[in-house]
Amino acid sequence: MYDLIILTTAIDRPDLHSQTLPPFFDMLEKQRINHKWIVNLDSPFNKREAALNNLKTLDYSYHGHDIHISSKACFYSAAKDVITAAYDDLIDLDGYVMWLEDDWDLLIPFNMRELIDSDYEYIGFHFHHFFEFSFNPTMWSKDFFVKNVYEPFAASEESIDPEQLLINHHKQTRVKDSNHLKNVNRINFNGVFEDAGRKWGQQYNLKKWNKNKAGGNISYNELPK
Repeated sequence: MYDLIILTTAIDRPDLHSQTLPPFFDMLEKQRINHKWIVNLDSPFNKREAALNNLKTLDYSYHGHDIHISSKACFYSAAKDVITAAYDDLIDLDGYVMWLEDDWDLLIPFNMRELIDSDYEYIGFHFHHFFEFSFNPTMWSKDFFVKNVYEPFAASEESIDPEQLLINHHKQTRVKDSNHLKNVNRINFNGVFEDAGRKWGQQYNLKKWNKNKAGGNISYNELPK
C-alpha cells in the first residue's frame, strides 16, 4: 500500500527539475514514505527526451512512477490525466493524494509521516484562502480528493484552466449548499515551499502564458530585451 500518491504536471525544463524535486524525494526517503509518483510531461521547449530521462533519475527511491507524455501541451489535459490516474490507484492508497507542481522549491523539510498519520482532510502548503483551490502544494485525503477534485474533473468537458474549473465548481456548489466545505478538517502551513518557476522564467527571459485567459495550451514568449 502507498502512503502517498504525488501528482505532478511538468514541462520539459530538466535544469529546474534537478533543483526542485530531489530535496522533496530525499525527505520522503529519509522518512520511509512509500509513494507513487504520477507525472504528466508536456514539451513546449522540445526537450522531451532530456526531461523524461532526468525525471526517471530524480526520484531515486521510488516504489513506482507513471510518466505520461502529452502530444500537445495543455494544462487542463495534464491535470485531468494525473487526477484520473490517481483515482484509478486509490485502491492501493492508505494515505493522501498530494499535488506538487514541478517548480516548487522545498524550503523547510517537514514530518510527512505525522501528516500521513493524521485525520486532516485538507493540508495546504500555501497562503491562499482554502476556497481558491490553488494548485500550490496541497495534500488531500482520499474521500476529499474523490468528492472535491476527481468528481468535478470527471464531469468536465470544457478545456479551461483547471484551477479555475475547481473554483467555479465549488462556488456554484456553495450557492446551492451554504455549508459546502465549511466543516472540512484542514490545516495550512506557510513558508514550506517557494515558487521557483517565476525565477526560472526570469533567468531565461521568458514570460508564461496567462492561463486564466488562454484556451488551455502552454506557451512561453521571450520578453523584449
